[in-house]
Amino acid sequence: MATKVAAIMGMSAEDVIKRVAFVKCKGSPDVAKTRYVYDGVMDCREAVVLPGSGPKGCSYGCLGLGTCVTVCPFDAIRIENSLARVDESRCVGCGLCVASCPKGVIELVIMDKRVRVACNSHQRGADVKKVCQLGCIGCGLCSKVCPEGAITMEDNLPVIDQSKCTQCMKCVEKCPTKSILFLESSY
Repeated sequence: MATKVAAIMGMSAEDVIKRVAFVKCKGSPDVAKTRYVYDGVMDCREAVVLPGSGPKGCSYGCLGLGTCVTVCPFDAIRIENSLARVDESRCVGCGLCVASCPKGVIELVIMDKRVRVACNSHQRGADVKKVCQLGCIGCGLCSKVCPEGAITMEDNLPVIDQSKCTQCMKCVEKCPTKSILFLESSY
């Protein structure tokens, strides 16, 4: 199938890089605070208009109400422990979930690149820790230890240049909050 699609697009199948959706949040209820109990429509786009951008303590985090689940035609996303989770074996990288997420928590990533930033918060240190135990504190240690210069800090979050990343794991080992992780499985 990839060969046929590639031929139509004037490419070879080898040029096709599989991209999948990734949820940049580990703020489940056991590690992240909530501001109030939400009892409204189970749709992230509806909840985000409430004070504080929804009930979650982190205004950048996954609301876990399942809008991404409802828009995914491939049954590749489910809500687990109040967070969206992607089954990469089912994900085709269509981007519908990315477009539907009002918090910008979901992004398309290169499937084979397993070192990923699992936080979406642009706050720093103490402000992050007030709302999530696993949030990135913007310390920059990851960018300092990366031997390839693949990590830059942008708006208090590490950004990994996947074309430079060799997955040496130094950033994963150094991250004090484990916001940078090596994703071993897709579910």
